[in-house]
Amino acid sequence: MTIEYEFSISTSSEGLDTASYLASSTTSRAGASCRLARQLVSEGAADGTLHLLRDGKRVLSYKSLHSHAQRTFRENDKGIRFIKWRPSPFAGDANA
Repeated sequence: MTIEYEFSISTSSEGLDTASYLASSTTSRAGASCRLARQLVSEGAADGTLHLLRDGKRVLSYKSLHSHAQRTFRENDKGIRFIKWRPSPFAGDANA
């Protein structure tokens, strides 16, 4: 049996993304889905397929929740990149 997770993703007028799954949610300027994946993995969630939904429609899928938890997004003058996540030495998960 394959486990599947579906995160609802929304963006506020201020440009902040919120990722929600069941009773859990996280908000971030970039990488809210990665941050939520890290939260679930730290709580003991089993690995499985991850689907991101916007307005109830699947927009992205990833093969592994655990792999997604190890990544985040960075934006610079070259655009947005999906990179390996490293904890911030200053504020826990602040660089998500």
